Amino acid sequence: MALFIRILWILPLIFWSVLLLPTGLLLRQITSDHLTGELGLILCVGLCGASLLLSPHRKPVLITVTDLLAAGYMAYMTIQATVLRPHPVPGILVLKFLSVGTMYVAVRTMDSRQRRCGLALVGAFALLESLFILLQRGGMLASRHLLFNHTGSFFNPGLAGGFLACGLCILGYFFLRTSNRVRKIALAAGALPLVYALFLTDSRAGWLAALAGGGYGLWMRYGRAVPGGKGLSGKRLGIWSIGILALWVGLLGLYRYKTDSADGRLFIWRNTLAMVREKPLSGHGFGTLREIYPRYQARFFRAHPDSSRALVAASPFHPFNEYLSVLAAHGVIGFLFLAGILVSVFCRPTPGPQPSCRSVLATYCVFAFFHTPPEIIECCSFFSSWWLPIPVNRF
Repeated sequence: MALFIRILWILPLIFWSVLLLPTGLLLRQITSDHLTGELGLILCVGLCGASLLLSPHRKPVLITVTDLLAAGYMAYMTIQATVLRPHPVPGILVLKFLSVGTMYVAVRTMDSRQRRCGLALVGAFALLESLFILLQRGGMLASRHLLFNHTGSFFNPGLAGGFLACGLCILGYFFLRTSNRVRKIALAAGALPLVYALFLTDSRAGWLAALAGGGYGLWMRYGRAVPGGKGLSGKRLGIWSIGILALWVGLLGLYRYKTDSADGRLFIWRNTLAMVREKPLSGHGFGTLREIYPRYQARFFRAHPDSSRALVAASPFHPFNEYLSVLAAHGVIGFLFLAGILVSVFCRPTPGPQPSCRSVLATYCVFAFFHTPPEIIECCSFFSSWWLPIPVNRF
């Protein structure tokens, strides 16, 4: 019986490891998005099943506010997809929806040790991703993009940068958590290739996410210990002022670094907001941005025929902003569910090392302002791992 329980304990981590394999790079010649999605769903179901089989052999999992909000969000998306959406939902989106849902159930039934192992696996695959980028730097591995040389296993260097940023924050979490000097040295050494690979991707969103997540982790670990009672002391005010100033300077510098790219995203955001204003409550439905967005872009150019925005016009698959994507697809109702989930995780006090662990989630949330990784099926397994830092049985 003890051996059976040990196998069940290890099995979810095996499924998780296979799920994180960079199939986009290793099998790109023989797999399609649908095949990748189907394999991912099978692995997610196996991951969920193994976790549920093990759950009777340990303490029961308490239902939290986050769980209720996540269940409500999934139920609303199901109703919207089957009742409100005018056309059938594409199969690839159904696969993504089911994969993320089963992954959430699996992660919620894991114990704290399994989650730490899961985070360690994500960090290990981030190191593998940095190795791919270093090989591309040396000309020993081809990039998946014709215009960018350093994309790792992803098609876009921005996604690679976001994943490397999450990996950096995971290493930072373990660095702050351990008191073993040898482990600290190993973790610091492991961060070096991640930093260099992130530099090679030239991802502004990745750097901003890494800095924000790292800053959040340091603040939760040390900043709250600044004396000053309940009021806003001079030290706290100074820390907040420096942080806000650094954020403002950083955003301005990132905008100036690639002005054309930044203007293109701002233009996409503007048209996406026009979509939101037309259907603010329920949104336009799953996967509709690609087919509906060109209408709003054309409407803008009919009203502004001489606009310089024609130089940055495009037909994007997603709006490069997860929050705008949720608003456009699911409306204010869906956005409130998502906001409630994030608030329930960040704003409830949690003892122990969990607050600094949530820096991984903070990294993802900042990165999501500039990308929409869940829209891409091969990225779901990488970026859906942000559920791992949610505290166990503490709400």
